[in-house]
Amino acid sequence: MHSFGYRANALFTFSVTALAFICAIASLSDNFSDQNPSAEIQILNINRFKKQSYENDEVSLTLDITADLQSLFTWNTKQVFAFVAAEYETPKNSLNQVSLWDAIIPDKEHAKFRIQTSNKYRFIDQGHNLRGKEFNLTLHWHVMPKTGKMFADKIVMPATLYEMSDLPREMEEEVLSRLPVTSLIDLRSTCKTWNTLTKRESFLNRHVFEEEEAAPAKKKKRRKVVMMQEHRVYLMNVDLLYPSIERIGNLDADGIDISNIFHCDGLFLCTTKDTRLVVWNPYLGQTRWIEPRTSYHRWDRYALGHEKKKRHKVLRFVNNYDPSVKHRVCEFEIFSLDSNSWRVIDDDLTPDWTVSFLHRGLSLKGNTYWYAQEKLDLNGPPEIKELPDFLLCFDFTTERFGPRLPLPFNAFFGDIVTLSSVGEEQLALLLQRCTSPAFTVNIWITSKIEPNACSWRNVFLSVDMKPLIGTLFSVFGGSFFVDEEKKVAVVLDKDRGKSCPPTRNIACIIGNNGYFKQVDLGESIGKWCYSIVCPYVPSSLQITRQLEEHTP
Repeated sequence: MHSFGYRANALFTFSVTALAFICAIASLSDNFSDQNPSAEIQILNINRFKKQSYENDEVSLTLDITADLQSLFTWNTKQVFAFVAAEYETPKNSLNQVSLWDAIIPDKEHAKFRIQTSNKYRFIDQGHNLRGKEFNLTLHWHVMPKTGKMFADKIVMPATLYEMSDLPREMEEEVLSRLPVTSLIDLRSTCKTWNTLTKRESFLNRHVFEEEEAAPAKKKKRRKVVMMQEHRVYLMNVDLLYPSIERIGNLDADGIDISNIFHCDGLFLCTTKDTRLVVWNPYLGQTRWIEPRTSYHRWDRYALGHEKKKRHKVLRFVNNYDPSVKHRVCEFEIFSLDSNSWRVIDDDLTPDWTVSFLHRGLSLKGNTYWYAQEKLDLNGPPEIKELPDFLLCFDFTTERFGPRLPLPFNAFFGDIVTLSSVGEEQLALLLQRCTSPAFTVNIWITSKIEPNACSWRNVFLSVDMKPLIGTLFSVFGGSFFVDEEKKVAVVLDKDRGKSCPPTRNIACIIGNNGYFKQVDLGESIGKWCYSIVCPYVPSSLQITRQLEEHTP
């Protein structure tokens, strides 16, 4: 007689053998099932095609995936894992495989599907091989059985990342001109062809036209402005009907930190935090760095303008007492964008006026205007007294300062005075006194403005700010613009009433009869970085062309 252990072992061995045989039969039965999966994958849209900073291509696609994998499911199927991969060859690798989408299909009911989706995982090439590249969109699947061997298969479908350059030029311009201005920066970095196309005069004219025509009636009541905030420059939408100021996009000037901007006909003269000077056309995405003739001075003032023939120049001047050398520094230079060189103007110029470092100039019709005061006599005893003040113009055609132009007021020490443009022909002037009547903001607009003549209308706006915000605007702020039709002004400042140092940038929209709205512009990080607003004027001027022509 066999022992109990012997019998148990025999029973266990027989059971395992029988189970293995049944599993083998079950696994072999899958080979006799009729499997005819089908799939189709289409690229509906190329959402983004850009070159990363380290020269790798990155693509975002919208895919239309249709598949019927129901025939893969038998009584022995547990689940199916499916994924879509982009597969292509490059000089370095015979096979590059990038997974774009995947899913786990738990049962037969979910095995027939159609989805439209962006690539789930980033499609990045190690290099710049994707543009116009023929590649395969491959649907892979792995069948996971309840018992037996897991098997895999795939369906391969060809695809191409077509270039728009295959289209006729006029059609290509028509399509790209419908993009918003803030998309032009990314578009130009995509490829050299689009970079060249979007800087053609025909494209620029079409793009400006499309931008105006595409705006609905409500949008046309808004205005676009360029605003510097926290050392960055943004394009903003200003709605004065339903007061709001929205950031449309970042106008990136090579990622540099900007401390001040000066606008002239769509071009910007920027001083950076590290005291360099650059001319920038944000519409074309061009920058042109300007090297000093000898060296820059910490009290330098700059202006950008042009002659009547539209030849642009940069004025640099310093006319301040420098305590480090214990005497007044007086230097005047002109930089020509045509000749790419500096030259000194009027060595004997000894101005009897001074422009405070707080007062920014304003370009109008190619010339620059400043609020100026008579020079204080440093040889006498130091005192704070009333000084004659006036408007001063630098004429870029004659390269001379004009006569003193009259103001509609006489400001005192501590008063806030800022300039703004009204359209392309007139100038606006804001005054807020620090003495009686304190807090009241008065704004005037010129009726005539020329380098040697100026006249003013009656007060455009007069608003007492004390009951509205309870403080004066900062002497470092006060950048503003006016809307003549709506009889309002928008003044930029920081919210200094609730915290010190201020933590928010704000815009105060003021009008007659106590009208007041305050708009939050975001966090204030830089204590001394106050917002500056300029008009939005797209310019097609190629600021790099003259440089290339004069480069040996």
